[in-house]
Amino acid sequence: MKNRLRVAYNRLSPLQRQTVNRIWAYLIVMGLISAADHFVLEYGDRAKALVVVFAVLPAIPTFAILIVLGRYLVRERDEFIRMMVVKALLWGAAVTVAGDMVQSALSALNAIFWGLDPGSLTIMNFDLFFTASLFSLLIQLRRNR
Repeated sequence: MKNRLRVAYNRLSPLQRQTVNRIWAYLIVMGLISAADHFVLEYGDRAKALVVVFAVLPAIPTFAILIVLGRYLVRERDEFIRMMVVKALLWGAAVTVAGDMVQSALSALNAIFWGLDPGSLTIMNFDLFFTASLFSLLIQLRRNR
């Protein structure tokens, strides 16, 4: 499995590798922010300024990832690859919106088990988005062989 990932990574163009590396770096930053958010607000002080900071802070890596993806789409020369990436991103957004709707409906029913705290909801959104986008891209690649 490890060799397959390495082979797949090595088949990427330098632009694609650079984009993947930047996205992973921002996802790690987002995970650290989410962990700090959970730790500080759960066990620390809940000052209003701190709550506002941790409400805004996860948006920074989110926008950075969107900017990286936008820059990739602008710099990608192959129109077919660009179209497939855009389709995959749209499918990822659709699955994320559907997941948010299900989670908010379960939360509205006061199902305590299904209610997620905002920090885990943020990281879940990006996990769901990139997983759905990846599967959509893999399905498209397989279908277009």
